[in-house]
Amino acid sequence: RSLLAKERLDYWSEVVCATYGLTTQRTLSDTPFDGRLSANTLGDILLTHISSAPIEYQRRQTDSGVEQFFLCLTLNTEAELEQRGRRSVQGRGDIVLFNSAEPYQCRFPKGDDQIVIAIPRERLIQHLPRPEALVSRTLESHSALARLAGNMMVEVLDTGPQQTRAGERLSGALLEVLATAFEGAFDLA
Repeated sequence: RSLLAKERLDYWSEVVCATYGLTTQRTLSDTPFDGRLSANTLGDILLTHISSAPIEYQRRQTDSGVEQFFLCLTLNTEAELEQRGRRSVQGRGDIVLFNSAEPYQCRFPKGDDQIVIAIPRERLIQHLPRPEALVSRTLESHSALARLAGNMMVEVLDTGPQQTRAGERLSGALLEVLATAFEGAFDLA
C-alpha cells in the first residue's frame, strides 16, 4: 500500500530518528514528501545513503547517551549545518563532521542527498584525536584528499556487508583517509 503524503513524513521521521537519533523535521517545500534511506554496517560504524525532498533537521538538546559523530558527504548542490556556533555550507562533493549528541541544525533547501557515516566517538578519536575542532567545518571537494575521501566513502558504501575482520580493516582505512584529509585541510597535524 502506498503511503499518503502526511503518513510519509511521519514514517520518515520514525526512520530517521531510529537511524540517527532524535530530531525534529520540517519540510522546506510544498511538494509531496518522499525519501529513501539505505544502510550498511562496517564493523562498529554505520554507513547510510539518505535522500529526500527539501527538508530541515534539528536537534535541540544534548544527549548524554552514546556519543556518535557523523561524517557527511554531500551529493546534492546545497546543504547547510550549524553546530557549536559555526555555520557550514556544503556543495557537491564536500564533507562535514558533526556531533550527533549535541544540538545542531541541518538544512537541505534543494533536497537531501548524502552519504552519512555514524562513528562512535571512541572509534573516531583513534583516528582524529580532536574531532570537536572540526565540527561544522567544510572539507571542500577542490582538495585532492577530500575527493579521495569522498570517493572512498561512496565505494565503501557500495561494497555492501563484509565479514567482521574485513569490515574493521576497511572502516579503519576509510577513517584514516578522512582524518588525513581533515588534518591537512585545517592544519591540525
